[in-house]
Amino acid sequence: MKYVHVEAGNGYCGCDEEYLMKFEDNVNDFDIADAIYQVYTYLDGAAGIDPDDEEFDEYSYEECIGDATSWEEIDEEEFIRLSVEEGIEIR
Repeated sequence: MKYVHVEAGNGYCGCDEEYLMKFEDNVNDFDIADAIYQVYTYLDGAAGIDPDDEEFDEYSYEECIGDATSWEEIDEEEFIRLSVEEGIEIR
């Protein structure tokens, strides 16, 4: 298994999230990034943020999420510690 610690955001205040995910060993980085993107709570926007707004014509909302989101692969022990001791949600 691959264990991932995610810090997701869109560059706007109040839209940051931290969560854990796990994947099969054969999953590549592109698929991991896509899965992270798909479970981000503010994928469709947030209060006052509309992804279809002309504000995002030159720099898309998806690019905002991509630039404000990072993840790192961790071992199973750290995954368990973060979920149990730190209370980080598993998605």
